Amino acid sequence: MALSIMAKLMFTCIYCLKTEPIVSPSEAHIFPDAMGGVKSTRDTVCKNCNHKINRRFEQAEVAKFSFFQSIWGIKSRRGRIKGVPATVEYEGKRFNISLDEEGLPKTPLVLREKDSKGKNYYSIIGPAPLVEEKQKEIESKIKPISWSEKDLTGIDLPESVIEIASDMARKSLRRLAAKVAYERWGQLRSSVVLDDAQYNNIRNFILKGEEPIVLCGILSDNRLLSGMLNFPTGHHAVVINAHPKSNVLGAFVTFYSLFYFWVILSTNFQAIAAIDDALIEDPQDQKAYFPIFRSNTGNLLVHWDHIVNPFLKNPENVAISSMKFAINKFQTTADEAYGSSGIKHVLAQPITGDERE
Repeated sequence: MALSIMAKLMFTCIYCLKTEPIVSPSEAHIFPDAMGGVKSTRDTVCKNCNHKINRRFEQAEVAKFSFFQSIWGIKSRRGRIKGVPATVEYEGKRFNISLDEEGLPKTPLVLREKDSKGKNYYSIIGPAPLVEEKQKEIESKIKPISWSEKDLTGIDLPESVIEIASDMARKSLRRLAAKVAYERWGQLRSSVVLDDAQYNNIRNFILKGEEPIVLCGILSDNRLLSGMLNFPTGHHAVVINAHPKSNVLGAFVTFYSLFYFWVILSTNFQAIAAIDDALIEDPQDQKAYFPIFRSNTGNLLVHWDHIVNPFLKNPENVAISSMKFAINKFQTTADEAYGSSGIKHVLAQPITGDERE
């Protein structure tokens, strides 16, 4: 009994490997809570390492995905849903707007043009309440003025283009994916188990950005993206995998089920039995799911060389392909959800190396 109590009181950080009272535990979300992360622990990461990770890359990466947090109504720690900057192109003109939590513009689009006689006329496009409010504002400044409804049947809807960094291979984003996988593994296994040299590389990559070998890359295997890992759009997921016939302890991580990564936690792992652990989180409903993949299909033996090599050989092409996959999947979801809202959301197309020149 005494040993049991001592073990419970002993805290060891899975990153710096320091123990209490030198360091103290903190609440660590597997997926960042600002992205709607659900599951967290208080016995894996110390306050110092948690702060370093947040300051060095997590906070900046979360900000780059603020559009999804807004459109899916994911609240900040203060209970707010941020508006997201976007650009709208309509009739050859570009407007800077802000989208609310429903993905609609916070202000209507106002086009001021001149007719053949040189008189100003206005076109207002947007949700009815906002249009009416803008009408009254213009009427208070210009009198007399009359309005007529314009039939938009057959006219292309304006598109809001959301800029998300298309460099999917950036180290900071890969460190975030590795952080998710490693902290999930720390949640499944005690910190005492992770106090092992086989995790030195993944620890240093996450905490310091050191990368003597590539431990995290973009997943491009269409069989997995359209099969086992094809989760509902908007969900986060991390899948840990190991097999007695392989020395690799690996993971798959996806943010919003749009951006997918593979992570190598260890290349010297001895699995006594197959490990296939899946955590799926729904940021909108704040729910977590733990599906079983094996069921009647037998143990999953992942051929990691096939997963890893495409990214190692040509990371830019894999990154572009991955972004296009995310665009297509998101667009399908957006068309279904917002097809009649008057605004069509479009993720910015990735830029190739030649186009950057």
